[in-house]
Amino acid sequence: MKKLVSFSALFLFSALLFPLTAHSATLPVTSLADDGSVGTLRYVLKFAADGDVIEVPAGIIVLSSAGATALDADAGDEDLDVLKSVTIHGAGAGETIIDANGPTTGARVFDIDQDFEGIGVVIDGLTVQNGSVNGPGGGIQLHYPASLEIRNSAVIGNNTNPCGTCYGGGIYVETGGASLLAFNTTISNNEADQGGGVYVEYYSSATIKDSFLNENKASDGGGLYTYDGGVDLIDTQVNDNTVTGYGGGIYQDTYSTIRMIGVDGKCQMNGNESVDGGGAIYSTSQNSLWIENCEISSNLATGSNSDGGGIYTDDGVNVNLIDSTVSDNHADGGGGGFYIEDGSLTVDRSTISGNIADNDYGAGLYIYYSSYYPTLILRDSVVRENVNNYCCGGGLYAYYTSTIIDRTLFQGNRVTDDYYGGGAMEVDYGPTLITNSSIIGNKVTGDDGSSDASGGGILNYNSYSLHILNTTIANNEADGNGGGIDNSDGYGVFLNNVTMTGNVADANEGGISGGDGGAIYNGGGYDVTLSNSILAGNRDASAGSEAPECLSNYTVNGDTFTAAGANLVQNPSGCEILGNVATVLNEDPLFDSAGLVDNGGGDIGDPDHPEKLLTVSLQSGSPAIDAGDDNSSEKTDELGAARPVDGNGDGEARSDLGALEVAASGGATTGGETGGETTGGTTGGTTGGDSGGGCSLIR
Repeated sequence: MKKLVSFSALFLFSALLFPLTAHSATLPVTSLADDGSVGTLRYVLKFAADGDVIEVPAGIIVLSSAGATALDADAGDEDLDVLKSVTIHGAGAGETIIDANGPTTGARVFDIDQDFEGIGVVIDGLTVQNGSVNGPGGGIQLHYPASLEIRNSAVIGNNTNPCGTCYGGGIYVETGGASLLAFNTTISNNEADQGGGVYVEYYSSATIKDSFLNENKASDGGGLYTYDGGVDLIDTQVNDNTVTGYGGGIYQDTYSTIRMIGVDGKCQMNGNESVDGGGAIYSTSQNSLWIENCEISSNLATGSNSDGGGIYTDDGVNVNLIDSTVSDNHADGGGGGFYIEDGSLTVDRSTISGNIADNDYGAGLYIYYSSYYPTLILRDSVVRENVNNYCCGGGLYAYYTSTIIDRTLFQGNRVTDDYYGGGAMEVDYGPTLITNSSIIGNKVTGDDGSSDASGGGILNYNSYSLHILNTTIANNEADGNGGGIDNSDGYGVFLNNVTMTGNVADANEGGISGGDGGAIYNGGGYDVTLSNSILAGNRDASAGSEAPECLSNYTVNGDTFTAAGANLVQNPSGCEILGNVATVLNEDPLFDSAGLVDNGGGDIGDPDHPEKLLTVSLQSGSPAIDAGDDNSSEKTDELGAARPVDGNGDGEARSDLGALEVAASGGATTGGETGGETTGGTTGGTTGGDSGGGCSLIR
């Protein structure tokens, strides 16, 4: 219903732009020639009145200098001048063709309202092709304050010759308040300096619905370029456009607003390519970009170290991604899916997967500070199987960013050939809050040169604070330190109601420098505080397995590992725990034999392909049941169930340790399908095995 309301508002807006008028006459075009004679299209346009409907039969009209010389006020300009509020109706795209013969005439097809009268023109059922002009608007130039509705048509094969201001290969919407509506129209194979398909100048607007902006070319903005304008793309595809600069599909410039919305299906941006950055979209200078129910896939930023395979924004751009998928995009530099500089990104119910960054940070998302402090909000989403082939952040890299992550699954992200790490994420110099989330099966591998990568799940590097609440961190691997978390010079990590299991440090069993802290490695003289949490069944693959759950050498480096209330740390060797040591259980938590599974909870990710968080519950009789501190425990668990309940049937409701609260009366819940092949049984401590860990819940 929400999307229908959005569409209805847009439809109402278009109706206001193009009010119905009483047509005074229907004027037939009786000749396909262009010599200025009676019955030709040029002649009919010349003498039409406001409200007339011009009927153009099937066939091809090729523009010529003869017609222009005979009739046009600007003799020698062979394009068709439209000076009245008329409807030009053809037999259909591909049936009625207006060909500018641009290589010969040097003309565009239509020049609308060059007298600046504010006319309203409708083009219906035409193909507009082969315009070639040394100026803006290769196919159509729309002057302000005119309006154009083009429907059931095609604008193909037009171009503007390189001139520095030759914008809008297909359609140019001039500055000052011109309005374009395109419905069921293909705008393809056009070329310009900027805006190969469409260029919308400042103070002007465009709504493009059920249409295609495909296979256009430009220096910047292959499909669309807008400068301080407003554009709505509804159920529209922007595919396979290419640029030699920025914004393969779209270039959004300076105080402009773009809304991309799928109403009756997905809007699409697939297969676009840029050299300098922003394979699908490049946006700069205080813009607003709204993307809802869209697919942004397989776009490329191909230039050396170019960023933003999917989307690249800088200088204060505000981006909202809702009910969408950003997948399989590839950047030669950083930000395979997103590259966000000095802006904000809010992601709701979306999936970011399979993106690749080859030579910079953040394969899924890269967000960082240069001049303005950025913000990132990830809610009800999935960040999966993104690959960074260089450094730092397989799923996410955030630098000087205020980051909030809630009900989000980070799974199977990787950093390869790296000496830092952060398989799921690396957060640097900014506060980070992670709640009600799962960080599962992420991995970092070393560079095979000087060091091994750390933080298979999370690398917290010099960040102001990292708070993790109601979260499962499991089966992550690092060739170096911290299979689950590496707190490297971070200003403190606080974990409450967190379950960490199956994580592996020194996964390559020696490597260059080894590694410690299967679940958590704390280094740099700062504090890790643990409450109401479980660290069990993690593994340090170093010889001697000296720190399977955690390593925090406060006696050597001042790194402290503090227990604030009740916790379960199965094997505390290497942890050097301070604080409420008496309340720390050193026992097998008796995880449910089903392992990591869908234990319920609402859907997350793109609603067209919904997923669930993966969590691990507790068996009946687990020492972690009813062992938490009600005063400090979260009031709900990772999946939204209320705390506390009476989990052990002793008549007293108390909170459980870990991310999940088991059902009342000791009945642990394990419903749903498994998240993969499980090992069965309890965790059993620090057994050996392959780099996945003998205690891993999922191989």
